[in-house]
Amino acid sequence: MSEFDNRSPEDVEYGLHLPYHLAESGMGDDLCELLTKFEFIKYKIYSVSEPQLLIEDYELALAPDIQISKDNKSSLKLIKDTIRLSANILDEDKIQLAGQLLGRLLSFEMPEIQVMLEQAKQYPQSEPWLRPLSPSFTPPGEALLRTLTIHLDWVRAVAITPDGKLAVSASDDTTIKVWDLNSGNVIKTFVEHDSFVRAVAITPDGKLAVSASDDTAIKVWDLEIGEQLRTLVGHTKSVRVVVIYNEIVISGSADNTLKVWDLRTGKELYTFIGHNKSINGIAISSDGKLVVSASSDHTLKVWDLPTGQVRHNLIGHTASVMAVAITPDGKRIVSGSKDRTIKIWDLRTGKELYTFTEHNAEVITLAITPDGKRVVSGSNSSRIIIWDLETGEKLLIFDGHTLSVNAIAITPDGKCAVSASSDMTLKIWDLAAKAHRVTNHKGWIKAISITADGRFAVSASDDRNLKVWDVKTGKELYTLTGHTSHVNSVVTTNDSKLAISASDDRSLKVWDLYSGVELHTYNEYCETGEVLVITPDGRNIITDGKSGYLKVYNFQNSMELFKVIKVSPVKKIAITPDGKQLVSSSRGKDFKIWDLLSGIELYNFTGHTDWVNAVAITPDGKLAVSASNDDTLKIWNVKTKEEMLSLRGHYNWIWAVAIMPNGKLAVSGSWDHALKVWDLQTGEVVASFIGESELDAVAIAPDGMTIIAGEHSGRLHFLQLEGINKL
Repeated sequence: MSEFDNRSPEDVEYGLHLPYHLAESGMGDDLCELLTKFEFIKYKIYSVSEPQLLIEDYELALAPDIQISKDNKSSLKLIKDTIRLSANILDEDKIQLAGQLLGRLLSFEMPEIQVMLEQAKQYPQSEPWLRPLSPSFTPPGEALLRTLTIHLDWVRAVAITPDGKLAVSASDDTTIKVWDLNSGNVIKTFVEHDSFVRAVAITPDGKLAVSASDDTAIKVWDLEIGEQLRTLVGHTKSVRVVVIYNEIVISGSADNTLKVWDLRTGKELYTFIGHNKSINGIAISSDGKLVVSASSDHTLKVWDLPTGQVRHNLIGHTASVMAVAITPDGKRIVSGSKDRTIKIWDLRTGKELYTFTEHNAEVITLAITPDGKRVVSGSNSSRIIIWDLETGEKLLIFDGHTLSVNAIAITPDGKCAVSASSDMTLKIWDLAAKAHRVTNHKGWIKAISITADGRFAVSASDDRNLKVWDVKTGKELYTLTGHTSHVNSVVTTNDSKLAISASDDRSLKVWDLYSGVELHTYNEYCETGEVLVITPDGRNIITDGKSGYLKVYNFQNSMELFKVIKVSPVKKIAITPDGKQLVSSSRGKDFKIWDLLSGIELYNFTGHTDWVNAVAITPDGKLAVSASNDDTLKIWNVKTKEEMLSLRGHYNWIWAVAIMPNGKLAVSGSWDHALKVWDLQTGEVVASFIGESELDAVAIAPDGMTIIAGEHSGRLHFLQLEGINKL
C-alpha cells in the first residue's frame, strides 16, 4: 500500500504541496529525496491537472538558496527536463509516466536516477504496460525543450509576443491558438476563420494578433480579452503572409498582390502590383521605409513603402521563394527558396552577396536571431538548421519534427526558437544547445523483421540503410549499407542467419546477420521494391513485379522465377501460416486472399472506408486483422469473410499491425503516435505506448512479450509487455 494512499482530503492537499513546505523550511535533502522517489512523482502526476505543477516543484529545489549538492541538483534538473519533454504525452495519458521516465533517462548513470527508474519498473501498475528496454526517446539536455500538441492539422505559422511569454499559432484546422510558453498550456483558441489559417503576426505592444487565411480574410484579435475586433477584406485569393509595422498591416496573397492596411480602422491604404505569382513572404525594414516580398515567381522585390515603387528586383533563385527576413541592422536580406538554397542580398543595392547550398530539401521558413549573427531555417525535410550568417557555416541541426517545418519564431532574448510543422505540433528549442537529437535511422522506418530465434531485429529505412539490432538489449550491432534508394521491406530466413531487403533501387540484397556482410545482390528483381515476403517453408520469395503483378522466386535455387501472380496494385502482402495463400492490401478499401499455387483470387474483404494499409493473420489461420486509414482495425473470420469486430481507439491512420504468437493479442501502430495492444476476443485495448512521432512499423519477437516499433522520426522502441498475467 502506498504511503500516499488512503489519506484524508486535508492530507492529500498537504502532500501535493509538500515540496513547497520542505523548500520553505530549508530541508533540501528531504526535498531531494522526495523528488527522486517514483511513488511521489506518480502521486503528483495523477493528482494534478497538468505536469507543469510538478515541474515547478523541481524549480523550487533548483533555486540557488536551497542547499542540495551539485550532483543531486544535476539529477533533479534531468528529471525536471524529462517531465517537461513528456508533458504533452502525460497530458494525453498519465499511464505513460513510467515509460517516459525509462525511455528518456535509462542512459544516465546517476545513482538517484537509476534508483528512481528501478522503482518505476517495479511499482505496481493498475493494468498491463509497455516498458522501454532501451533509452529510445529524446533525452533531457538536448535542444528540444517541449512539444506542444493540440492542433488537429498542419501548423502553418507561429509568432511570439515581445515579452517572450506567449506564442500564437495558426493551423489548417482553421484555428488560432494562444500558448503560455512557460507552461505549454493553451490560453485561448480563436475559431472564426472558415478555412486554413496561413499566417499570424503580433503587434509591437503584444496586445493584438493578426491572422491570414485561405478564406481570403485577414482578422484582428485582441489577445487580452480573446475577441475578434475586425476583419480586413480585399484580397480575392488565399492570404499567405501578414506582417505588422507599428499600426500598419501588410499582407501578401495568392492573388499576386501586397496590400497595406490601417490596423486600427481596417481600411485598405495601398495595393502593390508587380509579382506574377503568389506572395509567400514579407519583411519590413526596421525604419519602416522598405518592404521586401518573396514570391512563387522565383523573385524578391524591394518596395518603397510610402510610394509603392519597386527599388530592386532580386533575381537568382530558381524556384519559388518561400521566406524572407531583414537583418536587425537593416543592411541585408535573407531569403529561402524551394530551390533548396538560402541567399543573402545587400538591401541597399539589391545585389546577391552569397548563397547557402547545404539544405537537402525545399527551404520553407527562416528567421534571424536578434543579434543578427545567425539564421534559423526550416525545410520540407523536417530539419531545422542554424547557420552563421557571416560564414554560411552550419552551426547546429535540430531533428525532431517528422514533416515539413512551416514557420519559425525566435524569442526576443534570442535563447529559444518555436517551430511549427505539418506534423501538427509546435516545438520549443534551446538555441544554445550543443547537442542535437540523434535518431536510430535518418529517415522513416518502413519495416522491421525479427529472426525466428528472437535474437536479431532488422530495420529498413528511407535513409537507404538497414540496421541489425540485439532484440534483448536494443543495441545496434551493424548498419547495412549498399542500397542506393529507400529500403522499403526486409525479411529474415527461417534459420535466422540471413536478411533479404527490397529497395526503390529495384534490387534485392541478401545479408549475413552474424557479420553484417552483403552476400548477394539481385538487380531489377522488383519493380518498385515496395513489398517482400518469404514463404513459411523458406523456399520462395515474393516481391512486386510490374504494376499489378507479384513475382515468386525460388530462393534456394538461385532466385529462379517460379510464378507470376496477377493482382491489383499492391501496398502490403502477407502469407498465411500454412503457406498456401497470399494476402494483399492495396490503395483501396479492401484486401484480398489469393491461392498461392494457382494465383486465383479466393476472397475479397470489404468494409473499411479508406485505404487498407496492412493485414495480419493469426497463427491458426482463422482470423485476419486489417489496419486502415479510416482509423480502425477490423477482425475478420477468414473462412466466412465475416467482420467479427471493429476496433476503435486510434484517431489517425493505422499503418502497421502484427499478431502475438499466441494468437490472442494484436499490436497496432498509428500516425496518432500510439502503439496499442488489443485483445482479439473482446476488442479492448489492454496496453498502450505513445511515441514521439508517427508509428509506421511493428514487429513481435517469438517470446510474445518483446515488441519493436519503428517511428517516422527514425527511432526504434524496444518494449517489454508487462503485467499481461493480469488479463
